[in-house]
Amino acid sequence: SIVASGTLTQSNSKANAAIFNVNNLKPGDVVNGDVLITNTGSLGAVMSLTEGTVASTFVNAANLQLVVSDGTNTVYSGNFGAMGTKSLGTFAAGASKTYRFTVTFAQSADNTEQGKTASATYTWNGAQTSNVTITQGAGTPAAATNANP
Repeated sequence: SIVASGTLTQSNSKANAAIFNVNNLKPGDVVNGDVLITNTGSLGAVMSLTEGTVASTFVNAANLQLVVSDGTNTVYSGNFGAMGTKSLGTFAAGASKTYRFTVTFAQSADNTEQGKTASATYTWNGAQTSNVTITQGAGTPAAATNANP
């Protein structure tokens, strides 16, 4: 008999780096940053994105808006710093997606927002897909099987 476990790993094109780092924004400015997430493991993964360690000195949170999308779907749209955790669906082994982070500084922001800063950290989470039971009949050679949706 042969039994081998699979792996659950991922890569991030901006690992340990900011998705963007911009100074001197003025009302109406828009900043875009892209990050490529790849399931580098041998198993499918249920992925999610968590926004954490948020710091902001903006007077009105609504003056700084964040949109996260994968080109087809909007993962989050709302105030910067209020995203929490969002589901990204299942990534098959070897699959990858590019996510775009867009921050907009409201055109209507007044002088109370001068010199303000905001930052957040983002964690990409991967969890195994549902467990499966594999039954092999007599004479069937042992093989690695992965039943991912």
